[in-house]
Amino acid sequence: MCAAKTVRPSNEYLLPNTRPEAGTRLALLSAIFDPASEAALARTGVGPGWRCWEVGAGEGSLARWLIARVGTHGSVVATDLDPSLTDSCPGLNVRRHDVVVDAPPGDHFDLVHTRLLLCHLAEREAVVDRLIGALKPGGWLVVEDFDGVSMPPDNQYGLQETPLATHAALQALFRSRGVEARTGRWLSAMMRVRGMTDIHAEGRMFMALERTIYARLHQLTVEQVKRDLLTAGLLTEGEYTAAMIALDRNFLAPTPILWSVVARRPAASREHEEVPR
Repeated sequence: MCAAKTVRPSNEYLLPNTRPEAGTRLALLSAIFDPASEAALARTGVGPGWRCWEVGAGEGSLARWLIARVGTHGSVVATDLDPSLTDSCPGLNVRRHDVVVDAPPGDHFDLVHTRLLLCHLAEREAVVDRLIGALKPGGWLVVEDFDGVSMPPDNQYGLQETPLATHAALQALFRSRGVEARTGRWLSAMMRVRGMTDIHAEGRMFMALERTIYARLHQLTVEQVKRDLLTAGLLTEGEYTAAMIALDRNFLAPTPILWSVVARRPAASREHEEVPR
């Protein structure tokens, strides 16, 4: 494994919640991937009285799901670099928090969860250590992230799948900003070298067609970073227009794989091995 070579400031995020597309985009992500995340969280046995930390809470759907599971005797802290879109509910503690530089909002959590966060962080290895350190012995960590390189469009069958210019442009832009597209694939190994136990990993992906929720998510992602793509010369206005038309009229391509990895901190802590580089 290689750490991203381009190190960006921890507070520079390509898809900030201040953008007008952010709320809808986060809602689509929740609609698509919450079932997988809820299944992964349920594997831990999360229930009444648990103390949970939801890291990078986005619009807060999973934090609210956790609140319903832990009940009045449990607690959930939902943190985000910008929590302005995190809808609260009774019992949910929402905080502004930068997981790269700020201390965890507590310790001895029964459960810590994060989704689609680590790939954006050049400091992802240190952040994983921080998340594990916030668990109580025997506590659970659920980490989820994309593997965006394993399933490119394949035209071998009837030239039907659709490689868009926006796919390549997004990958190039994210890579230039230190986003690691292989993070999801690495999660299981990251847990193993740290001595985590009871590791379970599942991948979830979809075949996206035109005018579906998956196509709309790609549209919104491109719209949110369109200025960056054009300024960097990674995309032209013509390529942007053609991609938007394809996503609405004639599109077929797989989504990235979302890997959901569940792992447990040993009851007796031990030093983890050095992470391969």
